[in-house]
Amino acid sequence: MSVVVPAVSAQGAAPACTVEYSVTNQWDTGFQAAVTITNHQAPLSSWRLTFDLPDGSGVTGGWNAAWTPYAAPGRRT
Repeated sequence: MSVVVPAVSAQGAAPACTVEYSVTNQWDTGFQAAVTITNHQAPLSSWRLTFDLPDGSGVTGGWNAAWTPYAAPGRRT
């Protein structure tokens, strides 16, 4: 499964960035996913991606990222 989500600020405007998410491996108790963020504008010195997970789910590790639990259940930054 692969999903591409454009971040659009106005109707018909070019997206500032796109986020691609795909499941690369899965097993009975979890899965491994790849997330690719592509910036379509000037370079940024700081940015954040926030996403929600189903209740009872969580992130147990990550590569090339710093994971921060968010106050809301299931939300990660």
